Amino acid sequence: GNSAVASPLAVAMMTRGVARATLGRGGWKDDLVQAVSIAEATDLTSHAMVASFVHGVAVSQGWLVPTANMLAEADEILRLAEQFGDDMPLGCAQVGRLVILMHLDGGASDDEIAAVRELAQRVGVGPWVPLIDILSARQMVLAGDTGSAVVQLQELVGELEAAGDAGWRSLATELLVEALLAEGRLVEARTTVEELTGLYAARGAVAYDPPILKLRALLARHEGDHDAERELARRYVERATELGFGGHMATAAREFE
Repeated sequence: GNSAVASPLAVAMMTRGVARATLGRGGWKDDLVQAVSIAEATDLTSHAMVASFVHGVAVSQGWLVPTANMLAEADEILRLAEQFGDDMPLGCAQVGRLVILMHLDGGASDDEIAAVRELAQRVGVGPWVPLIDILSARQMVLAGDTGSAVVQLQELVGELEAAGDAGWRSLATELLVEALLAEGRLVEARTTVEELTGLYAARGAVAYDPPILKLRALLARHEGDHDAERELARRYVERATELGFGGHMATAAREFE
């Protein structure tokens, strides 16, 4: 139907999956897969909302590795949403597809990112806007424009902190540290990593252990402390593997092996 509310069962399953992943408890991946499956069997709006959220969060946070199947699913939701002229699933599908595309192929044009951002705001999926802004900054980093990325991310981290948004804030901060390191701004990078470590240690959210270990390993590399880098990289791989976070395991293999 055209209801703007996704299947309650799919949403409950998705919420449990995200909570389990965040707290480092098993079963999160099955919950997320099942949530998408239930939503798909319900209606287009449910499928679009749940699939985009699951893929948007799990791929961005390094829990899942993006796949060609995810992209095909996003393309199919998009095709149906365009066919039925339904704004809510259209906005969700565009965001989900953008996330997968950028992590799978490494890029989207500035115009594509801006169009998805405008659509997300217009159709009422505003909570996605910070993620789109993070993807925009990621594109700047990939293009070598780390200075502009730092400015955008510092502003975004401040806004997310004020809004009490822990999930997107961690992602924005992670990218900010990488951009600061690329700029050679090691003191700021170290301070930012320490703030992030303190923030998530207090919350007991073990899902943030891998990204923090990764950032500490990269910081050690830039500071020339190769023993520390090796040890932190080893702990990064170990923690990502324990938690079953395929995205982080792939990053570790690319970055440190």
